[in-house]
Amino acid sequence: MINYLISVNDKEKKVSVSYDDSILLEDTRYEVEITKLSDYSYLVRHKGKVYDVTVNKTNDGEYNLTLDGYAFDVKAETFLKKLSFNMFEKTDESSSEIIVKSPMPGLLSKMYVKKGDEVEKGTPLFCLEAMKMENVIKAEYKGVVSKIFADEGISVEKNKKLLTVQKSL
Repeated sequence: MINYLISVNDKEKKVSVSYDDSILLEDTRYEVEITKLSDYSYLVRHKGKVYDVTVNKTNDGEYNLTLDGYAFDVKAETFLKKLSFNMFEKTDESSSEIIVKSPMPGLLSKMYVKKGDEVEKGTPLFCLEAMKMENVIKAEYKGVVSKIFADEGISVEKNKKLLTVQKSL
C-alpha cells in the first residue's frame, strides 16, 4: 500500500492505494478497478460506473488531473516525502550545514555517499528499509557531505542523525 497526501484546492486528504485495487480516502475504502490506457490516461471503474482520468505532471509533485471532463490542479506527495521535510534541518540560522535525519525507524541498508562527496538536489543519499519497502532518501540541497554518523546495516530510530551536508550557494 502506498500512502499519499493529496491537496486539491488547498484541502489536504490522506489517500492510500493498495495493490489489490482498493483506495482508502481518509477513513472510507473504495473498491475500484483501474485500467491503464497510456502513460497519462486511465479508466477507473467504481460501483459499475466508469470514469475517464487523465493525469499530466506539471512540476515535481504537482499534476493537472482531468476527471470526466472536470480539471483539477493537484499536489501529491508520499508520506515519506512529507516526513523528509522534517529530516533536513539547519544546525542554526547562520549555518549552512544541514543535518539529515532518519524519517522513520528502519534498516539503513545502503549509504550512497561518503564524507567529501558533492551532491546535487535529488542525489540519492541513503536507502532505508522499513515495512518491507526500500525508501531512497535524496538530497534536498546542493552541497558537500561533511559528516556521516551511521554505517550501513544498522537499525536506526526515527530522527536519528545520519549525515550532514554543507549547503552550497
